[in-house]
Amino acid sequence: MIPFHRRLPLTVLLGFVCYAYTGEVSKLKAVTGYSKNFVNDPLPESSALNTRVKFWERIFLQYPSTTVIVHDVDNLDRIIDIIDFKLLSEQRGLKLPNRDLRDRQSLLFLKRYNQALGRFAKHGKTAETFGPMEKRILDVYGRNRQSLADLYKGRVKIRIQGGLRDEFEIAIKRAEPFLPYMEEIFRAYKIPTDLTRLAFVESMFNINARSKVGASGIWQFMPKTAKKFMYVNSFIDERNSPLKSTKAAAQLLAINFQDLESWPVAVTAYNHGTGGMLKAIKKTGSRDIATIIEHYESPSFGFASKNFYAEFLAARKAFPQLLKESKKDLPLPKVQLEVITLDQNLSVADLLKAAPMDKKILGEYNKCLLPRAFDTYVNKKLPPYFQIFVPKDMADGVYATLQKLKNQRIARRE
Repeated sequence: MIPFHRRLPLTVLLGFVCYAYTGEVSKLKAVTGYSKNFVNDPLPESSALNTRVKFWERIFLQYPSTTVIVHDVDNLDRIIDIIDFKLLSEQRGLKLPNRDLRDRQSLLFLKRYNQALGRFAKHGKTAETFGPMEKRILDVYGRNRQSLADLYKGRVKIRIQGGLRDEFEIAIKRAEPFLPYMEEIFRAYKIPTDLTRLAFVESMFNINARSKVGASGIWQFMPKTAKKFMYVNSFIDERNSPLKSTKAAAQLLAINFQDLESWPVAVTAYNHGTGGMLKAIKKTGSRDIATIIEHYESPSFGFASKNFYAEFLAARKAFPQLLKESKKDLPLPKVQLEVITLDQNLSVADLLKAAPMDKKILGEYNKCLLPRAFDTYVNKKLPPYFQIFVPKDMADGVYATLQKLKNQRIARRE
């Protein structure tokens, strides 16, 4: 007979765990099945966000990573310069600089443009005569009185943004094995499946993504938040598992929506935090994300938070377009996976001794097992009802060896 847990869909198996975590997970009883605001598109694009969304569409679809855009922080349609390192290298007969060198050169461009902005604040219109950078700035900001006034008063803030088209194309290939399962998980939590595209914004589906501040995995969970939904300890980090972290992301987004009652605001809370967005709602008296972006002032509500929802909308649009251009159709094919819930007190050493898979396969399909799980902590017992992923064609052998282990334990007790 096929064991009961083998007859369940993968998404159910992912949830078929005793919740060993505290805090936020308990709220989900009130969230699952929540249907408020699910009329028409729950993830709308208002006309007020159009400029922001179009900017990010250009970043995702038009410009590769060898191109850097110098632009206004608050008005994304004000493009000061487009630096095409590939074209510049070809024109000069030089080799394309590597990523680190391009980053350093981009910062130098930004520094020089900021110096040019400082000259306008100090000298007014006469700064135009100082050089080509000043002339370019005046061409952009001299188109209306308000922008010109901002320029002369030193109110203009600029930044650089690298293109992402080539990285997005690579990200789609990374996403192929997981995205169909991820959409099933989001459906199980009754939240819009398009929200899985947030993983492109967070990490470009890079399983090995690590931020300087400690965020990890395709969903870029910080350790403190992750521990509310996943195992994160000295030898296990489920943030690194695409499917386990997707389940956590679905839970977090569902809780955000319950607390904030608006998907655009709930999405922004994934970046800015639920508490931060509740403050924004209170200060602006609105749950409209465009109103919050325009009127909410807070040192922590910066460029990333203000653009997070627009960036997501652009990624949602870019994804099918890039798929179409690569001649791939939705839905993407599933990777053949089997998820197994360990109902025995086993270590990684036990699994490697008994199961018909080696360290390489176990590690490849279970990125949540850190390198230490295979050496220093190889004999440490895994958490109760821990789940592992195995290739479908190995599943029967793994089940058989796990059953053999169980029978041996029962025999020893008898």
